[in-house]
Amino acid sequence: MQHQRTLSYHLYTLFLFTCRDFKSVIFPALAFAIAAVSASATTINGSPTYTSSIIVARLPLAFLWVWTNLLALAVSNQRKANAVLEDTVNRSWRPIPAGRLSPSEAHLLLWIALASALAISLSMPASLELAAISIALFALSWLYSEADWGSASIVARSTLTGIGALWYNWGALLALSGVGSSTQLTTQGSVWLVLTGVVMLTTIHATDIPDIEGDRASERRTIPLVFSETVARASVALSVLGWTLAGDALGSSGGQCEESISARLAWTIPATIAVCITAITLGRMGKAWDKGVWTLCCAWMTVMNSMPAWNSCIIRNFDTVEWTSLMYR
Repeated sequence: MQHQRTLSYHLYTLFLFTCRDFKSVIFPALAFAIAAVSASATTINGSPTYTSSIIVARLPLAFLWVWTNLLALAVSNQRKANAVLEDTVNRSWRPIPAGRLSPSEAHLLLWIALASALAISLSMPASLELAAISIALFALSWLYSEADWGSASIVARSTLTGIGALWYNWGALLALSGVGSSTQLTTQGSVWLVLTGVVMLTTIHATDIPDIEGDRASERRTIPLVFSETVARASVALSVLGWTLAGDALGSSGGQCEESISARLAWTIPATIAVCITAITLGRMGKAWDKGVWTLCCAWMTVMNSMPAWNSCIIRNFDTVEWTSLMYR
């Protein structure tokens, strides 16, 4: 049945290109940006004080920057023949296998998305930095999709994905801070930013466990197929547990305030999610549960990305009246 291509039809098509990446890219990136800006005293050198109203007002701009850049990368990846074959098996609702647009139309959309992302970057206060990040993300997309590094090499795929996550997080912070080239991270902020990329690099293969059939059909090289499903499951479990402990240690050593009950309780959230991921992954509870693991991983990454605020004086002084003055002074 031929659908009438109305404005709502096209908007929904754009949403379908990116909807699966909201939890893995947009939410973690915005969480890092909000946390870093909220805790700017410990994460950004010479930063102005951000009130909650300023953060809320600028949040749509940060979302717009992340989403437009994500759209360009998603279209580039999903229009390739091997990606369409894999999606036909694993994600038949995506625009191209669902027949919402043809590969040639997706090619045109790619150029429109690239131009839009670059134009939005150039329109923001940190225009040169954001434009540079957009161009770098385009280069990653070319390597991942056009040069086929995303399918041919496990190491290349994980590395490109991790670097991409780091740049999305950094771009979201630049867009949200609105202070251009003066946004320089402290040592603690820089370590957290790098950690967000490494976390993605070492956990992205959790998506491959429930997609084994589609990956085999498209001859994609993934950890479950090249090594074994057992290796893939064990490495996911070790990664989430290890990085949770590393984040806790980093937070405990990097804060400038006394420990508080609130700060310690905050760490029970990623720790609990990490334990659930480990139990489900190692328990081999079935494909439906394996798909849920990636959702849990994304929730865990979002919480981990927000750790700069949780380890700042804001959360450590939550039990005192000083918290209000820190947020709204």
